[in-house]
Amino acid sequence: MYGWVLDAGARLEASGRGLFAETWRVLADHAGFVAEHSPERDSGIWEVRDTPCHYVHSKVMAWVALDRAITLARTHRARPRVVQRWHEARDAIRSELGTAGDLIYRYQPGTDGLAGGEAAFLPCSFWVAHALARAGRAEEAAGRLESLVARGGDLGLFPEEVDPSTGGALGNYPQALSHSSFVRAALALRPDHGGADHGASNSPSAAP
Repeated sequence: MYGWVLDAGARLEASGRGLFAETWRVLADHAGFVAEHSPERDSGIWEVRDTPCHYVHSKVMAWVALDRAITLARTHRARPRVVQRWHEARDAIRSELGTAGDLIYRYQPGTDGLAGGEAAFLPCSFWVAHALARAGRAEEAAGRLESLVARGGDLGLFPEEVDPSTGGALGNYPQALSHSSFVRAALALRPDHGGADHGASNSPSAAP
């Protein structure tokens, strides 16, 4: 929930209303808590009655909390070493899911309890491009999409997974989810579909 609170503070600041000094101190304390505890496991938003795990939603919202705190620190007093700690904690979140280049794992390989390996899940890459477009980072989103389109081969069809080491297609082929995710990302780059020019940079969906 810290992500929602910090995002609300950033939205209030962006609206021109500003934050009281005491409000900023509370938000900064929240950011400090997130920076300290974001590497820890938790029970997720549904409070699963099982051993705590690393949940993507929790990590994304922790990233949002730190990102908004960094943004607010540009106009509010904060110690440089504290802001640097926020930067380090933000950059560390979800870094384990990335591969070389434009591919992303849907979860850490070897954690699903099934036999066999886990390749990069192609829809995740398109979801990142979609988020970048909605965040106003159109050039970065377009570059990622161009790289991913090349993985469709001569037929322009996308698989479910891609082997990061060989680039080979794995899983269901063609995969409808991969294609629908690509279409949504491409449409997000168009202003008339609520894309970058509509300015969604303060939305939690702006997380990488």
